[in-house]
Amino acid sequence: MCTKCRNYKHVDQFSRNRRNKDGLHYWCKDCVSEYNRANYIANGDRIRERQRLYAKDAPARVAYRNANARNSYLKSRYRITEHDYNRILDSQGGLCANPACTNGPDTRNLDVDHDHRCCPGPKSCGKCVRALLCNGCNVSLGGVNDDVERLRGLI
Repeated sequence: MCTKCRNYKHVDQFSRNRRNKDGLHYWCKDCVSEYNRANYIANGDRIRERQRLYAKDAPARVAYRNANARNSYLKSRYRITEHDYNRILDSQGGLCANPACTNGPDTRNLDVDHDHRCCPGPKSCGKCVRALLCNGCNVSLGGVNDDVERLRGLI
């Protein structure tokens, strides 16, 4: 039963709400739609202004969220901080650590390279982080499992 219009309606006439015991919204979809329409008519200017301000701040929110996600990723996967990553990047001059790489300054993020003999698999202890590589060099090195003889054979 919809608590707004007091009519009994089928379950598919209600939106989902995990917080409620039955998992459904208290009001039916029609009542919610009617309420939202009336609210927008009454408060449209305030709503549009709030939306405009929210959209204006969106780049800062996205950058903050991305920075936090990136930092969490670096910590959980490689046990390094954003500061450690930037320190390595500065020491490499913003370039791939492979001196023969012709990609130039990478405008995207460089991949973290670690010694798989120390930490097999995708995660690292942090002590075996070697350098930052462009994606092409990192995939190539991973494809030959850091085997120098295989690399010489490819050349």
